[in-house]
Amino acid sequence: MATHSSTADAHGQHGKKEGHEQSAKSAGKILGLPKRLAFLGAGLSGGILLLALVCWWLFPGESTEAIHLANAVKLLEEGHFEEATELLQPLIESQFLDAEAPGRMAYAQGLLGYQEARNSEKEMELPRLASAIAFLRDAQSREPEIRKNPTWQNAMAQSLYRTGAIEEARPWLVQLSTIENSFQPQSVDTLCALDLSLVDINRVAPPAPAPAAEAHSSQPHAADAHSKEPHADSHDSEKSHSHEPAAAGHSNAHPPAAKTKPSSDHGTGHGTGHSDKHSPNEADGHGHSQHDGHSDSGGHGHSAGHGDDTVEAEPEEPPFIDPYASLPMLEGDLKRLANLLEGQKLSPEDRTMLLLRRADVLLALERTLEAEAAMQLARNSSTDPDGLAIQEARLAMAKRKFADAEKHLLPLTEGKRPNLRHVSTALYLLARCALEQSSAESALNEQLALRGQGMKRLRDLLVRFVGTEEAVVGMLDMADIHRLEGNTERAIELYIGAVRTIVRLEDYHNRWLSQTAFRDRLRNAWKLWVEGGKYAEALALAESLPPLFDRVETAELVANTTRAWAMTQQEEYDQLPESLKPPKLAQVRSRWKASARAWYQLAQTRKMNFRYPDDLWESSSDSIAAADYKSALERVDEYLATLPREMLATALVRKAGLMMDLDRLDEAIPILESVQQKFPSDPSSYKAQVRLAKAFTEKGDLFRAETQWRAILASETLTPEASEWNEALLKLGCLLVDRGILLRQEADKKGAKGNSPTPAQTVSVSSNTSDFPGTYIPDAGIDSIRAVQIEASSRLTEFLARYPNDPSEVQAMYQLARSQREQARLIRNALKSPLAEAVKLRLAEQQKILDEQSLDNLVKLRDTLNKQANQTGLNTLHEAILANTAFDIGHQLFELRRDRDAIMAYNTAINRYRNNPQVLSAFLQMAEAYRRMGKPAEARSMLEQGRVILRQKQIPDSAFDNLGSSLTREEWELWLEKISQLGH
Repeated sequence: MATHSSTADAHGQHGKKEGHEQSAKSAGKILGLPKRLAFLGAGLSGGILLLALVCWWLFPGESTEAIHLANAVKLLEEGHFEEATELLQPLIESQFLDAEAPGRMAYAQGLLGYQEARNSEKEMELPRLASAIAFLRDAQSREPEIRKNPTWQNAMAQSLYRTGAIEEARPWLVQLSTIENSFQPQSVDTLCALDLSLVDINRVAPPAPAPAAEAHSSQPHAADAHSKEPHADSHDSEKSHSHEPAAAGHSNAHPPAAKTKPSSDHGTGHGTGHSDKHSPNEADGHGHSQHDGHSDSGGHGHSAGHGDDTVEAEPEEPPFIDPYASLPMLEGDLKRLANLLEGQKLSPEDRTMLLLRRADVLLALERTLEAEAAMQLARNSSTDPDGLAIQEARLAMAKRKFADAEKHLLPLTEGKRPNLRHVSTALYLLARCALEQSSAESALNEQLALRGQGMKRLRDLLVRFVGTEEAVVGMLDMADIHRLEGNTERAIELYIGAVRTIVRLEDYHNRWLSQTAFRDRLRNAWKLWVEGGKYAEALALAESLPPLFDRVETAELVANTTRAWAMTQQEEYDQLPESLKPPKLAQVRSRWKASARAWYQLAQTRKMNFRYPDDLWESSSDSIAAADYKSALERVDEYLATLPREMLATALVRKAGLMMDLDRLDEAIPILESVQQKFPSDPSSYKAQVRLAKAFTEKGDLFRAETQWRAILASETLTPEASEWNEALLKLGCLLVDRGILLRQEADKKGAKGNSPTPAQTVSVSSNTSDFPGTYIPDAGIDSIRAVQIEASSRLTEFLARYPNDPSEVQAMYQLARSQREQARLIRNALKSPLAEAVKLRLAEQQKILDEQSLDNLVKLRDTLNKQANQTGLNTLHEAILANTAFDIGHQLFELRRDRDAIMAYNTAINRYRNNPQVLSAFLQMAEAYRRMGKPAEARSMLEQGRVILRQKQIPDSAFDNLGSSLTREEWELWLEKISQLGH
């Protein structure tokens, strides 16, 4: 045992020794490798790992998100939208962007938005389409090559088309229609609908002549007429209003009761023919163009799907009127449809869609027989019975077979239908059937019954399908009918309601009504209201047109409405009796002010437009008519700031005239003088002379005023037919009368101071250089003053002879009588001087003749004014002239010593014009007449009556202040008192 133990110990010791040795040897190794080799391997492994990380970072593999996005796009292009939506939703929430394909995410969202829009309700369709367009544009900007993808092209084209951007959509639709792919049928269908919408809006197609037996129900409807809105430029120095209300747009509405053959083109503006929501799994009417009312073309073929082979007499078709070159477009559409229907295997749904569209195009071309043939093919392969029924109804309506149309449409409004679009379409077409039948009926009770039925269907449409395209055009139809029936409040409400369905004009889309037709309908309603004198209604409509009409168009309609309203009120005011005019004047001027504001607002909306100066000018003209001279002057200054060339002289004359109206004579005169100097050949130079003469007259500078009037009459270029020559002749005569009176009064003053002129003295009028021509000159005489009045009489007599019916005839007659009276007075003054007896007799005879001539003219003038007063009344000026004439007749009779007649004339004048200061002169003259008749008591009574009138203040103080008397109230009291004390 011991041996064994020792052996074991030895072995243990030996093992320990060997273990120590092994440990010593292993101390220089790692993992069985030498240290250096182990470290080298670890370094290489780390480098490889680092390199792998760098490569992964620089060249990453496709991520899970990118894979999901690619799969979602593939599903969208294949039509699996629910699966695609599940993949896209988390990517959208995380705002994932694929670096490999930066436009793919936006592309997917655009496709998804387009599909959602197609399946949306009306209120959500347009916003989603707009969003889809934005995403598709974003995808194109990130990846330009994506525009070559047919799926992108189709989504973009259809979205643009449905939002109304047909001009931008058309190139994409044309491109897709030429490429054989799954989108080709839908693109061709939509392109046809687009062209049909343009044709239906712009085409004028008269109906076919009807047989004699049916003439009462097929009268031709009025053709549309494009008429450019006139803009009359009335640039002159006086207010001028030659503007007629704009008459632009189609006449799209006919009275339902009128015996005319209505059509959708003219009666309602229908027929945009937009295609909606086409897909292999869904048919919704295939975008019927709804060309409701073509002329009856009759002919062979099946009637409304009943298989009736009855042969009907086919009247001769009218020529196709195509002013907008739409015929080539439609013929091209027919070729596209034929190629697609013949050369490609189509699904039953697509075939039905294209056959119905072919019938649409043929109906628009009024090729009814071919349209029936296309309909027969559609009947044989129809997968959309509701859509086929609508097209059958449209075919029947085109043939004026409204009963057949209603048979097809009525079932669509009953019970639940798979496509609500068909229901709304059927309701609308049923309403159109009733309204168009009412137009053809001759019996009034039938007309009213059918119209009521049509209105009931339209109301049902508005209640059940509010906000739909059919509801919008239905509102316009109802508005037209209410307008024609005189229910303007309801009509305005419906028109405005239809416009307010448009949130943004760029998003507007209606398969029944294009923007152009919509605008024409409203413009036509506005025009008819203006022409009918319903300006408040027209203005309310014009102000509610945005956004369908832009700011400039709206402002122009408002300006034309207010102008027409003001012109009408002005005409009515001018025809009123003078006694009724004062209360109406403020109202008329208010209308002109409103027109001036409207034209100024129009000017502001097109400030960068070439018509901006014209609008300012119109605003200025209307401000002048409103007597708002301050505003008119501001507008003229703004007009001058545009630096006009042709109108500069005219504008300066107007500016000076407005300054004169504002009593700024010192500023106006230099402007008028500069016009004469700088524009001597311009017609406005003569207007400047007229204004300048008036300015000098108002300043009291009669000599310079006379110079201007004489220069106009001496002009070699003006004729007596010119308004300036006419006015100059009258004004010169009136000025000479006033100037002669001033010279006589000045001479009387000098005579009162002991320096009166003798008959031998003369006045050298032509050599007078003083600022005030009436200033007395030592070498002055009565004969020279008479010469002034003689010329005045000559000028006024010439005026009356040349212009017998001139509005200023009354003024000329009165001034002529004054001049003759002044001449007689001058002779009486001359007779006070020592003269030979023969000279006195001759002068006395002349005096009597002049007094009698003055009296005759005054009596004639009084009779003329009294007749005018009884017929139309007198204006303020003529009323004042009549009052002066009444007293002047008494004065002339007194001068002729016809005392009894003078007293009678004075009494008549006093009784009629008791508040006139001339009453006091009349009492004084009557007192003298009684004295000459030897009746001193009556004479004293006349003086006392005058004093009583003064004491009781029967004559207002304002009458004395307004130069109605040469003496003040106090001076009259002193004068009458003095006369009484002298024994009168």
